[in-house]
Amino acid sequence: MAKKPGMKNNTFLAGIAVVLGLGIGGIVLALFLNLWQTETYYILKEDVPSRAQVTPEMLEPISVNKGGAPEAALGLDEVQAGGVFTAHPLLAGDILTLSNVGSREDISVGIPDEWVITNFSVGADSAVGGRIQRGYYFDMLVADADGGFYPFVNMLALDTTVDLASASSSDAANTEEAQAGQTTQYVVGMSPENAAKLHNVMAKYGSNVKLVISPRQNEYEKPQISDYEGVFAYNTGDTPLNLGEGTDYTFTVLERDEFGRLTEELNNCGDGNAVIPCADGEEPSSSSNTDQDAGSEQTPSDALPSEEATTAP
Repeated sequence: MAKKPGMKNNTFLAGIAVVLGLGIGGIVLALFLNLWQTETYYILKEDVPSRAQVTPEMLEPISVNKGGAPEAALGLDEVQAGGVFTAHPLLAGDILTLSNVGSREDISVGIPDEWVITNFSVGADSAVGGRIQRGYYFDMLVADADGGFYPFVNMLALDTTVDLASASSSDAANTEEAQAGQTTQYVVGMSPENAAKLHNVMAKYGSNVKLVISPRQNEYEKPQISDYEGVFAYNTGDTPLNLGEGTDYTFTVLERDEFGRLTEELNNCGDGNAVIPCADGEEPSSSSNTDQDAGSEQTPSDALPSEEATTAP
């Protein structure tokens, strides 16, 4: 039996109503679920001074409806990764964004609060091939045809930056070829008086300034300032300087204690590549005082920076 036309229309309308109902229900359900979904952003729970590192312990979580968090707010992951420092003083309740924090490291850590921070530049070929990095202690040597002296010793490199503008190879940062063409800026800390003396030395002797890495002995003993005092010169006819005594061409790594002091010595009583086992009761070769004993000239000079400037107090 054929259906009446009115019944067909009712079925069609009912189908449309069902579809519309499902669509509206889905929209309502999505809106309802969205009201119950939350996300978290973080604010400071304490005041933080300028140039201070932000740590997770300084943050307080704030839960809001999904989509309610500030888009510019940095997440906890960025802070946990480290290297987030305040660009200026922030207050409790502030949100961390790229406009008020950055990856700048606080280079004043590791020096007294009353010191100033300054920098100077020395070519890599006059500074151990550019190998002095942040955390290294190094000495400044001024040398010309008349002799050499040490105006500053035991300086801590707070930071170093390399300028490859004059390097012979732009991508050879760690090759001998490029090292010879690099100019490195050394960031250091010292008293205001010694900072003035440092720049006075650079103005007087700039092209004759050399940098050397401080003796490893300084890691566990106070620097022997007397070894640096005076003017050192090598004159024609002086006794050749034996620089092999105390060295080891095998580069054997010796054991050290927690303070860095040697706990063992090589059983070698030769010089340099002359491997001679020590006899009973014989001490291994030592390079201490070798240079002075070999005939290098050391004379004091009143014209040099005072002993006060020799170390960064």
